[in-house]
Amino acid sequence: MAVWPSGVASDSDLYQAKNNLSTTLNGAIDNVTTTIVLTDASAFPAVGFVTIGNEAIKYTGVAVNTLTRCV
Repeated sequence: MAVWPSGVASDSDLYQAKNNLSTTLNGAIDNVTTTIVLTDASAFPAVGFVTIGNEAIKYTGVAVNTLTRCV
């Protein structure tokens, strides 16, 4: 995350894109879902964003094949 105004963000402070990383949903989601079950989440970083259709979803945890704390 950004550290401004106390400093300048470094690579470790910013999200890094994982190009062409993809998997499929393993269950339904809706606008109040806070966990997203995937068929394989092994390559996903611990914190990040996923895109489903035209929705960008932030998650802050990965447990087995589940993205957690999604908003």
